[in-house]
Amino acid sequence: GITQDGSDVEASLGLEYEHRMGDLWGIGGLAEYAAGDFDAWVVAVPVLLHPYADWFIRLAPGVEFEEDEASLLLRTGVGYDFELSRRWSLAPEFNVDFTEGGDTKLVYGLSLSYSF
Repeated sequence: GITQDGSDVEASLGLEYEHRMGDLWGIGGLAEYAAGDFDAWVVAVPVLLHPYADWFIRLAPGVEFEEDEASLLLRTGVGYDFELSRRWSLAPEFNVDFTEGGDTKLVYGLSLSYSF
């Protein structure tokens, strides 16, 4: 994915787990690393709403670890799962991270998902 803060743009890579609680809701865990100038980790607990078809809305409270500091964070986002097969899907998604110090980052890209 891509993490952007103003004119600073860096690559990011993450792993997310979602436990579906029926067709509408899911909850899980998220860990993501943003490289380069950010050199930051995000750890969060996403709650996902699946309102229609393969759309999802994410709300994930968590913590951002950057250098020697930790800040509370709230990630909000939206995406759409395109099914590639019975178990695999590809989802373009767009997220906004709001951090404790008033900093806002855009996080966007593609997610590859496996259902088990």
